[in-house]
Amino acid sequence: MKRQRLVAGLRLNYLEAGEGETLLLLHGTAIDSAQLSYGGCLEHLAQNYHVIAPDWPGYGESEYPVKSLELDDYTDLLSTFIHDLALDKLHLVGFSMGGAIALNYALNVSSVRSLTLVSSYGLSGRVHVPLLPYLMLRVPRLARSLWSGLRFSKPLLSLVLRYAIFAKPDRVSPELIDEVYAQLKKPMVERAFMNWIRGQIGILGLKSHYQRELHRLKVPTLLLHGARDLVIPAAYARRAASYLPHAQLSIVPDCGHWLLREKRDHFLKDLEAFLATLTAQLEEKPEGG
Repeated sequence: MKRQRLVAGLRLNYLEAGEGETLLLLHGTAIDSAQLSYGGCLEHLAQNYHVIAPDWPGYGESEYPVKSLELDDYTDLLSTFIHDLALDKLHLVGFSMGGAIALNYALNVSSVRSLTLVSSYGLSGRVHVPLLPYLMLRVPRLARSLWSGLRFSKPLLSLVLRYAIFAKPDRVSPELIDEVYAQLKKPMVERAFMNWIRGQIGILGLKSHYQRELHRLKVPTLLLHGARDLVIPAAYARRAASYLPHAQLSIVPDCGHWLLREKRDHFLKDLEAFLATLTAQLEEKPEGG
C-alpha cells in the first residue's frame, strides 16, 4: 500500500505491507525508487514481516528540498522517519546509496536488529569510474548532457542497463526499460542524483566511506554483492566482510550492480535465510542471557 507522510517538512512517499518484525528497505540513487527496487519483493516479504520501503527525496513520489542533501542529511531523515513511525528493533536493508545510509545509521544507533547491505556504497573510498564518467560528474554541463541523453533516448538507456548495470543483457526486459524511463522523466530525479554525486566525489576520492569504522558494527550483517558489479566492485564487499565482527558474505555469480532486479530470487532466498538464522538464535538464547 502506498502512503505519504511529512518528515522533517518533506512529503515522503513509502510502500507498506504486512505484519510482524519491521523490515525497512532502502533504495539507491540515479534510476531507482522504492517501487523499482522493492516493488516486486513486497508481497512476498509481507507474508512474514512488516515491510516498509520509502522513496528518498526527489525519487519516486517524494519531494526534494531546496538545499542539496549530503549523506548525513539522508541519515538524519531516515532517523526522523523511523522515530515518527515508532519503529523499533528493525531489520535494515540498503541497496547501493541506501546501503551507505543504512550503514551510517546502524553505526550510530542501537535499535537495528540486523543489517543487509546489497551492492552497497560506502565500503571504500576509491572512485571506481573511468575518466570520462568522472569528468561528467565533476563538470555540470557534461553531466546534464549525459542525463538528458538517458531521459530522451530509450536506446541509450537500454545500453546502459544492459552493459553497465546488469551482467547479462538479455535479463533487461522491455518492461524494465519502460519503468526506468518513466522514473527518469520525474522532475526532481536529475537534481537529486546530480547533487548526490557532486557531493560525494572529492579530489582524493569518495567522501563517504566507512572502512575504518566497520569494526564498530556489532549487529549481524549480510553483505550481498554481484560478482560482476561494474559500479561497485565485489572486492569492496569481500574486504568489508573481513572487518565486520558478525558478517555473512554472499557473492552472487553472473550478476551486476542491480542485484535486486537481476537476481531477485537470490536476494530473497539469502535474505530470508539470514533472518531465519537470527530468529533461531534468539529463540535458543537462554532467558536473561
